[in-house]
Amino acid sequence: MSGLERSFEPRRLEVINGAGGRRVWSADAKAAVLEETLLPGAVVSVVARRHGLTPQ
Repeated sequence: MSGLERSFEPRRLEVINGAGGRRVWSADAKAAVLEETLLPGAVVSVVARRHGLTPQ
């Protein structure tokens, strides 16, 4: 069997859900995430990841 005849097996599969684009957050949802970052011992990057955000 030559290199061209071998079957291809993907090593990584990416699943894209939804239409994409920007999310719409209510003021209450934004406030809840922000309040979570203000708790003693909170780490902003951990809180951001928990909510599917990037810590910017």
